[in-house]
Amino acid sequence: MATIHANTQLKTGDTVNGMSGLKDCESGRCLNLRLDGKAVAPQGWESVCQPPESDYYFTLEGSVGKFWPSAGHRRMLPKTSFRTRQEMIAAAETFYGKYFTKNRTSQPHNGEAEDPGSSIAEQMRTHESGAITNNTFREPPKDPGFKYSVVSAVCWFGKISCSASYADKEICRKPALETWPKETCSELIYDAASGRFKPACAQHDPYLPESLKNERRCLSLCDAEGNCVIIRHTERGIELWQEKYKQRMLIDPATGKVLGMEQDNGTAKLELTSLTDATLPVNRRRTIIGVGETVKVTANQIVEWEIRGGLLHKEHKTATTLIFTADDQEGSIKGL
Repeated sequence: MATIHANTQLKTGDTVNGMSGLKDCESGRCLNLRLDGKAVAPQGWESVCQPPESDYYFTLEGSVGKFWPSAGHRRMLPKTSFRTRQEMIAAAETFYGKYFTKNRTSQPHNGEAEDPGSSIAEQMRTHESGAITNNTFREPPKDPGFKYSVVSAVCWFGKISCSASYADKEICRKPALETWPKETCSELIYDAASGRFKPACAQHDPYLPESLKNERRCLSLCDAEGNCVIIRHTERGIELWQEKYKQRMLIDPATGKVLGMEQDNGTAKLELTSLTDATLPVNRRRTIIGVGETVKVTANQIVEWEIRGGLLHKEHKTATTLIFTADDQEGSIKGL
């Protein structure tokens, strides 16, 4: 089954079951569209909505507190399990505070010289497991009559295989990942039952643009070069328009076959009448626009916008949107 790049020029008889190389025109988020409804899961996932179970997990345990001249209250972190290394590191940073990234003092009773690379953060960065039992830090005095005090931080961290007999089986059953990796393109599918396009698994894809989270009959996207690509479901089948080649294709959604093609500049005249649905600050239909008011008019297909009148400014047009602001005096504006 053919997955073609969005920049590919199609011809009658080609098979198109999916398109890669798409992106959201506003955010630039990369997208794949599966016309056969078969989304591709991220690497290692059972399916698009089923994250992989953990092969291992991480543990963290430790304490921090004043050590000299008199032992003060020590904050304790009991042994805790984490699904991912990132979660463990984040928990350690929160618990140890400034002592997470601070190098230990070489000889706290003889000066403030530090041992480079001895911080908990550096040890976690370079080792999967470790026991830090001698990180002491020279600090300002906390007891009367002394010139300084010494704080100590103790930390044990490790990576545990879920196949070990002593492993925490409960945490091993939890997925190590709950969201798609950012470098994985978002997946959109065509749902033949509803005739709509929708995200493959929005709840696990936090990088999916907000505008694409709902089902729709028409998609207005861009290819890698910024050319407009419009895909919509009609009574005849799936229509695909590529701005790059100025051509419109009709695709059979059941087989993916390109049934026909016509050259088309992709534009159509849209006449604005008294029933034009304009999105206004009060969000209602009307033909009277208040002075200084901004109006947004949208179309469900590519159109040529033409608006006449000297009482408007800040005009902005896209392929499917017209935005303008009325002037500060009375008059009329005509949209064609």
